[in-house]
Amino acid sequence: MNAVTTMTTNPSNSALMLSQGLLAGHFTRAEQLQILNPEGNVIATLTNPAVAEGCHGKQALLDALAHHQVGQVVVRNIGERMLGRLLAANIRVLQCRSARLPLPALLAPANLQPLTEASQG
Repeated sequence: MNAVTTMTTNPSNSALMLSQGLLAGHFTRAEQLQILNPEGNVIATLTNPAVAEGCHGKQALLDALAHHQVGQVVVRNIGERMLGRLLAANIRVLQCRSARLPLPALLAPANLQPLTEASQG
């Protein structure tokens, strides 16, 4: 069974926030977002609109996640407000313990901790 499909019982697309090919240190400062289908295949790699656009960019990032039917995101660190917005949009947020792991180890359930409250951001 693929690591991505074991992360959730509800198959949906996942998003990874990347900088220089690795999991970004902070969600909204990532260079790109990579969308994975439930089987773990990359279906899109997009420039992160939140990097340059401020508040409008953060909304564009949320819109991109919705457009690509993302049900969960993998983060290293995330701010309280953005975490709250993702949770309010019913997007599962998983914090990875180490950003330096290669795929698929990065997505192994043992390396992921669900964030369930905005105060965890």
